[in-house]
Amino acid sequence: MMSNMSKARSECFEPTGARTQPLKINIGGEKLIAVSPDLFDILGENKLSSMLSGRWQTLRDADGAIFVDYSPDVFLPLVEWLRDMRDAEPDVHISVQVRQERRYAWIRMMKSFSVEVLHLAIAGITFQELLKVGYSLSQLSSVYDPSAAVRLSIGMSTAELQQAGFSESEIGEAAE
Repeated sequence: MMSNMSKARSECFEPTGARTQPLKINIGGEKLIAVSPDLFDILGENKLSSMLSGRWQTLRDADGAIFVDYSPDVFLPLVEWLRDMRDAEPDVHISVQVRQERRYAWIRMMKSFSVEVLHLAIAGITFQELLKVGYSLSQLSSVYDPSAAVRLSIGMSTAELQQAGFSESEIGEAAE
């Protein structure tokens, strides 16, 4: 998993070079920030990067700042994590720092932006957390390799486990 993450992380740092003005973002009407327009490119192509790049029409406040309808407690950890990722060495994986009581709101926000599962894994989001917010096993299996025990705990049958390549002994151990 780490080699895929390292590769994806390094591929995300290709500069776009086209935008030169800071991007002003109004976060939930509570906080105004200015960031480098390339900061959100770290996540690759998704709804948020499309919104912020100008490819999609966006809601703007009276001063022309892009409005995002999230609490600063949810959105700002994304900004800080992206800055940390941008400034870190290529093989360093940095977990997002978000208050525990806002963690699932952060994950749901990332899901609503259609951020790839790989980026969420790089951020330190667990398989179980992603299942809890509605990701399917097929969406997660491209990045995570859940054990037979985890798969049993989410309701997979013995036949499905066998189809996924688990041996009878692995299934038996997981069922104990």
